[in-house]
Amino acid sequence: MISPGGAGRNRVLNKRDFLKLEVSLPSLTEQKRLAQILGGIDLLIEKEQSVLVAFKSQKRGLMQKLLTGQWRVKAVETEAR
Repeated sequence: MISPGGAGRNRVLNKRDFLKLEVSLPSLTEQKRLAQILGGIDLLIEKEQSVLVAFKSQKRGLMQKLLTGQWRVKAVETEAR
């Protein structure tokens, strides 16, 4: 049994009533179009994640070189305004 309400509304939706519910679905053409759009978005997310991994790796390498003294950074003096 499934309860559609919160703790204050403990009505129960039994299996028979649940099976009577009608669910609207988009047409097959619309479903395919949505799947294509979402697939493209998934590809973009994967690309962004790989770029993020590369940046994190680069940051780790730079931090290691700076903190171990392999690389030194000259301080730049700025004029007070």
